[in-house]
Amino acid sequence: MTNPRPNAARAAARTRLRRLLEREGSYPAIASAAASGELGDALPTPIFSHIGDVYDRLELAAGPDFPNIALLRLIVLVHEEPAARARALLEGAGFTEAAPAVATVLSGFGEVWRAKSDERLREYSRTHHACLAALLLFELAHEGRATAPMKRAAHFGGLEVAFHRWARRLRTREPSTGGR
Repeated sequence: MTNPRPNAARAAARTRLRRLLEREGSYPAIASAAASGELGDALPTPIFSHIGDVYDRLELAAGPDFPNIALLRLIVLVHEEPAARARALLEGAGFTEAAPAVATVLSGFGEVWRAKSDERLREYSRTHHACLAALLLFELAHEGRATAPMKRAAHFGGLEVAFHRWARRLRTREPSTGGR
């Protein structure tokens, strides 16, 4: 007979992380819970100050009007992992519903930097149309500022107004406190 306690602890850790991802300003609580082992394998990747910086910038840029911000917060937490590994880790940790979207955004991460022409940026915007808003917001939060390729991709993807709003919010930030 198997012991149901490990499954109960795992479910509690997943529930705790899901609740934290829904809450604005939750990075310090997530980092603390991860460091203490409270999240168990619900967050199967290391947490460090860069993650906190990107998390802070993401929340600031997204503002109160970005749909499914919890998914983007999860992406920030695992973005240092390769896309396929992040997907497998999240599936193993019980985030099967989010894993495909996370992998899609992480697979597209960095492509905007390699698109050296307007035609390539148009192609990038078409290719990533389904996740372009999340991808550009994540790129913006990761970089900490808007770049010309990001702006052009937003333009070609019909997200110019939203992207400028995110970038404006980010420009108003005070220096990051590393997620604290």
